[in-house]
Amino acid sequence: MIAFALSFIALCLLSLTGCSSDDQVKPLKPLRIATGEWEPFVGESLPHGGPLAVMVSTILVDLGYVPEYQFMDWPMVEIHLETGYPGFAFPFIESEERRERGFSFSEPLHTFDYVLFYRGDRQQEFQDLQSLDQLAAAGYTIGRIRGYANLDAIAQDTAYIEVPSAVAGFEMLAGSQEWNEDAGQTIDFLLESKTVGLSILQGRHLSNDKDDFLYLGQNGREKLISRVSMRIMLSQKIDQEILKDINHSIDQNKEFFDSLRSRIHAGTAETGNLTADAGQAILGCKTAACTGDGALIPGNSRILIVEWGEAYRRLQPDPALRPGSARSRVKLLSGPMSGKLLWVDGRHITLEDGSL
Repeated sequence: MIAFALSFIALCLLSLTGCSSDDQVKPLKPLRIATGEWEPFVGESLPHGGPLAVMVSTILVDLGYVPEYQFMDWPMVEIHLETGYPGFAFPFIESEERRERGFSFSEPLHTFDYVLFYRGDRQQEFQDLQSLDQLAAAGYTIGRIRGYANLDAIAQDTAYIEVPSAVAGFEMLAGSQEWNEDAGQTIDFLLESKTVGLSILQGRHLSNDKDDFLYLGQNGREKLISRVSMRIMLSQKIDQEILKDINHSIDQNKEFFDSLRSRIHAGTAETGNLTADAGQAILGCKTAACTGDGALIPGNSRILIVEWGEAYRRLQPDPALRPGSARSRVKLLSGPMSGKLLWVDGRHITLEDGSL
């Protein structure tokens, strides 16, 4: 149970008390709902739990319930749903495997692009792929985040490798030394929502440059992108008649839900800023030496510091340090080059607490 559910219901009860003093306010019944962290769609730290949680809250209040959201790992959500407690979960893709296990599904809450991310330096290798059916025949492996369903659009004999999170999946794609040694596995693709994947690539959780990664279908081959829907998933132990009321509420709230969908975007987090005097340009470079590879960066850009320059890693200044040793590598979290990795002069870096 989280705070946004209580505030949401408080507003609903306030509207109910607008009736005459003789009217009795019927209290809403609590209903536990299982979900997981999947920003920017749903998350415990997002405003009101994220846009999809607001949709579910709206639906349940229409049905006379107050939602109590229980955040857990995605595989645990399905395990609990099989027992019937909680009996409702979101957001889930309707798949053949889940239907066979007895789960039922509401009408869509939101439809999105499910894509296969890959390392950008393999673009030439994958340029002849025309359909997802070719992946199995070519022997490619797909990283599937723990708790995600197989996509019906991908051949069932395709080799999936389970990864614990999307960030870990991107690290596997990048050939992280940690993954090579500890997991002993490599993947060719990572299956993830385009919105979620781009949010990670542009944010603070991954130090790689966003342009190190691409996704199949990025250049117009729409057959390589799967358009799928997120739904409320119901346990088979729940009276299925409630689905009619859930779907009716989804239809009745279409205009409001459309406005929520329009606000879903890739989010970023702040760790610092680039500052400069009025009229002064901030130069960012591909390399610390900054030889003919510079780009101008807007002042007050939000950044993630990926690597401090050599000058900042020494206890005593060394006059023999090469030019550029005071430049640090940062990932831009805002502006036209959001997600890019560039080297900037440390004099422009201000940390969130105001220190240098």
